[in-house]
Amino acid sequence: MAFGIDNTLADGKKMQSVSEANTCSNARIIGPNGEPVEQTTFGAMTTKTNEYYLGETDVYVNGATSGQTGQAIVTNSTRTSTNQDYQRVSETIEICPTITGGSAATAGAST
Repeated sequence: MAFGIDNTLADGKKMQSVSEANTCSNARIIGPNGEPVEQTTFGAMTTKTNEYYLGETDVYVNGATSGQTGQAIVTNSTRTSTNQDYQRVSETIEICPTITGGSAATAGAST
């Protein structure tokens, strides 16, 4: 990747920044001596935040709406407007690598 934000991440937008955080939970079995015997991870989640500017003719669309299903959902969408400047949008997207059970698994999520 070249310096700055890759064009494939921009999706035609005037991107300011892209950040990504990956987390998961873990479970561990502790033996009689207090030492870990076995452990496993579960619930992996990627949280991605995109910040971009709207062009003069671009229209803000709130991506964080009720009823989203699937592997990636927008959990936060904020537009900030400043006098004599472009409008800045920040969107947070939560991505689950696998979805099991519930309606999300049948709503286009791939496992």
